[in-house]
Amino acid sequence: MFKPKRKRELTYTGSLWVNDTSYAIIEVKMRIADDANINFINYMEVEQEYDWVDNRLWLKTKDKIAVDFNPIENAIKVIGVYGQKTVFQSNYKFDLPEHKSVFQQRVDVIIDENIIQEDEAYWDTIRPENLSVTEEGIYTMIDSIKSVPKFKLYRQVGYGLATGYFQFGKIELGPYFKLFSYNAVEGARFRVGGRTSPELSKKFRIGAYLAYGTLDDQFKYGADFIYMFNKNPRRRLKVFYKYDLEQLGLSETARPTDNILSSFFSRGPIDKLTFVRQYNMLYEHEWFNGLINTFVIDRRELYPLGDGKFVIYPESRLDTVYTSSITTTELGVETRVSFDEQYVDGKYNRATIKSQYPVFTVKYRFGIPDLFTNDYDYHKLNIGILQWFNLGTIGWSRFYIDVGKIWGTLPYPLLKIHDGNQTWLFDEYSSNLMNYYEFVSDQYISFYYTHHFDGLLFNKIPLIRKLKWREVIHFRGLYGTLSEKNLQFSEFPANLRPLGDEPYLEAGAGIENIFTVFRIDAIWRLTHLNDPGNPPVSKFGIFASVHFSF
Repeated sequence: MFKPKRKRELTYTGSLWVNDTSYAIIEVKMRIADDANINFINYMEVEQEYDWVDNRLWLKTKDKIAVDFNPIENAIKVIGVYGQKTVFQSNYKFDLPEHKSVFQQRVDVIIDENIIQEDEAYWDTIRPENLSVTEEGIYTMIDSIKSVPKFKLYRQVGYGLATGYFQFGKIELGPYFKLFSYNAVEGARFRVGGRTSPELSKKFRIGAYLAYGTLDDQFKYGADFIYMFNKNPRRRLKVFYKYDLEQLGLSETARPTDNILSSFFSRGPIDKLTFVRQYNMLYEHEWFNGLINTFVIDRRELYPLGDGKFVIYPESRLDTVYTSSITTTELGVETRVSFDEQYVDGKYNRATIKSQYPVFTVKYRFGIPDLFTNDYDYHKLNIGILQWFNLGTIGWSRFYIDVGKIWGTLPYPLLKIHDGNQTWLFDEYSSNLMNYYEFVSDQYISFYYTHHFDGLLFNKIPLIRKLKWREVIHFRGLYGTLSEKNLQFSEFPANLRPLGDEPYLEAGAGIENIFTVFRIDAIWRLTHLNDPGNPPVSKFGIFASVHFSF
């Protein structure tokens, strides 16, 4: 028998049955420790059985796991989910001719979506163990619970909180966190939007929105269309159009400026916005599990605010061109390579489940010259590496490396304006103490590393461990250069500049799992603290975020 040595450890309590001759494990019964520092799981039990097969080996023949999921710890009145999975392994074969294909992972396995439509008689013929009376009753219970008003309410509220959209038949309205926001350009911004729901079609989705700013007195709008040719392997077409304000130099994971949280947790005026008219079409093609290509056609028209102009110097500082817009048309291809990665598929989007292997992304864009009045000929290449790995009892880590280069002479909006963050909301993929429009490059490399201790230290402090807090540390580094041609080609906004000889560095430490879903980070800016000719910058900040983890 075994049990945890320390409280709050992510371990099990249970027993092992050992054969008295070979000392092989023949049976395992264990459950997760009652006080384990884990979320959303009230109970988990694992049972395994091993048999003496072919009079030569002890091999696993049964593997059973049962889990009680609930958003509230030890809740009785809150609806949860109880899941059970049993795997039987039999008909082992030995002494077969060896072939290297046996040891190669299949990458072309496709699950037939219609297989679950088989009738009960079919499942009875292939099920290795008959269902118990309780298990048979589950099917009836699931069919009936869908009509229970309380269950419907929980499902609708949960879906709305997770996606931002609330469903009303064939239409979904939202997202609710963009209904109202505020910035220095638009003043109070009001937005209404919606999209079709799967009740209208599971193959396509149409969405649209309309926004209005009380200060600039302008309407903004956008629309998109998604068509799913296939979910497995994934084949998806997306077309969208927008005419709206955009914050250049914002990471893909950051909350946009029209998010209500960005308004209330801003650490400076949101006044560096650019009007963008964009036409975009992309096609996503999954060749097999682990290799995805995305083909992109993108046209963007950038407009400065008000009566402002972009100032271009085509030949020299003596040759000045004032233009009210910058137009680009790009062809692009993106490649994502992963190994042993699994997905949770929604109707139109998917979430990935962490794998022990790195994920590689390669993005290439070609700016087509003289197409639809586009005057810029350029190439952009970006390579990223993301990996998660476990460090045993001391927690787990993740790092991300991003390398990019731009070929061509371009005005500053088309260069790499590095991702900043002028809110008090933590963003893992941004430099959180870097202001918007602070640094620009045409070739760069960035590195981010974070380590989650999962309560390694707090679990040893008697009063603190009851809170189930967990420690996290992180570090970010960025270095880039800007060619003299690009530096002299256009007039830069105030404070936008190259990094120079010094990299940009940040370090932080935080506490996560506060009330299960909140995280607080303290971050220190280590370099570019007093650059000559530039205003003072924040050297330290406290950031908050919503963070879910088991």
